[in-house]
Amino acid sequence: MRAKVLMRNSEFGMRSRGALHSSFHIPHSALRTPHSGFTLLEVILALAILAGAVAAIGELVRIGLHNADVARQLTRAEMLCESISDQVAAGAIAATSTSGVQCDDDPRFLYSIAVDQANQSSLLTVQVTVVRDLPAEQHPVPFKITRWMVDPGIESQQMSTEATNAANASSSSTGSTSSTGTTGTGS
Repeated sequence: MRAKVLMRNSEFGMRSRGALHSSFHIPHSALRTPHSGFTLLEVILALAILAGAVAAIGELVRIGLHNADVARQLTRAEMLCESISDQVAAGAIAATSTSGVQCDDDPRFLYSIAVDQANQSSLLTVQVTVVRDLPAEQHPVPFKITRWMVDPGIESQQMSTEATNAANASSSSTGSTSSTGTTGTGS
C-alpha cells in the first residue's frame, strides 16, 4: 500500500518527506527559526516608513491648528463687525466712511466703515469690515457685513419737520379755537 501511495505521489510530481530532504539541500540561513530576528534592511525600511508617516501626520496637525486659529479669528471678527454695525445703526458711531480704526472691544482688530447712498433716496448702504491687525505677509482674513439703514440726516430732518408741523398745528388749532371762540361771542 505504501508503494502505491509513493507511486501516486510521484505521478503527480510529489515526493515523500524523505525524498524531499535527500534531493534538495536548503541552506540553514534561509530557514526561519523562532529565534531569528529582522534584518538590518527590514528595520531601516520600517523606520523610514514610520518617519514618513509621523512627518505627514505632523504636517496635518500643523495645518489643522492654523485653520482653527483662522476660524477663531473670523468668529471674533464677526462678533465685532455685528457690534460696530449695531452701534452705527443706533447712532453711537457716526454713519460716515472711516478706515483703519482700532476696535474698542478688542484692540487687536481694526474696522473700516464704507457708507454709500442706496438706490432709494432715504436709505444708506453701510458696509463694516473688520480685520485682524497683522502684517500683510500673514494674510489677515477680513470679515464684512453690509446693512441698509435709514439715512440719519434725512431721519432728523423728517423728525424736525414733523415736530415743527406738530407745533404749528397745535398753535394754529389753539389760536383758531380762541379766535373762533372770540368770533362766536362777538356775534
